[in-house]
Amino acid sequence: MFHDDVLVTLIDDRGNDGQLFLVELIDYCARKIMTLNTMEKKPYKQKTIQELSKETEEEGLLAQKEEIEFKSCMAALSIFRYITNSASKLPPSLISRITETHDFLLNLVYLVDHAPWLRKSEDKKKTYKYINGVWTPIPREEYFK
Repeated sequence: MFHDDVLVTLIDDRGNDGQLFLVELIDYCARKIMTLNTMEKKPYKQKTIQELSKETEEEGLLAQKEEIEFKSCMAALSIFRYITNSASKLPPSLISRITETHDFLLNLVYLVDHAPWLRKSEDKKKTYKYINGVWTPIPREEYFK
């Protein structure tokens, strides 16, 4: 609910530029969702202190870069959800941009099929779900919730 209010406030504060802002926001979400679709899905592994101490600075920075990119892509997916919740209030030009220019429908089908918010552990015994910015172990019955 908070995110809806922030998004609406941002758009309202822009006045006549609100539609232009939404065009830019939709374009940003499209780029991030495309990036999310092309990311390599790695098994979940929490590193031990020994593994972290053996990691080179370059490896640590690369891991941080990948984590930041994943988080920003997941945030863009959330933003896109908030935009589509108000689709009935959007002008036809923005609906056209979503469905025709960026073909979000096809991108979202791929996302649902590959579910980057789910990861298996290296031994494939546990499933982790990305919830509120943290990889959380989930029981099997909650896999599709």
